[in-house]
Amino acid sequence: MDIDMLSTILLLSFTTHRITSMFINESGPFAVFRKIRSTVGVKRNTQGDIYGDTFLAQLFSCLWCMSIWVGIGVVSAYYFLPYVVIWVYLPFVLSDISIIVDRIIE
Repeated sequence: MDIDMLSTILLLSFTTHRITSMFINESGPFAVFRKIRSTVGVKRNTQGDIYGDTFLAQLFSCLWCMSIWVGIGVVSAYYFLPYVVIWVYLPFVLSDISIIVDRIIE
């Protein structure tokens, strides 16, 4: 595997993780991600754990499940518009790396 392929895989991986994390864990600006989760039926039990009764609610409750679908979208966009999406994905990558570094330091 050459360095370009490895850097592309890392870029797509960090982007997938960051976007998935926003959908599953974060409120987002104007609580947009929380509203999306609520709309698809994501609920919280008495311990605060999220769960869902429908396919979409289960999808938006599971980081591992959602990352597959986000990954498909990320790779598809990269396949069709590689030079455009690099610049769109870069802020997600930098954000994800910043979060990881912060967690390591703490």
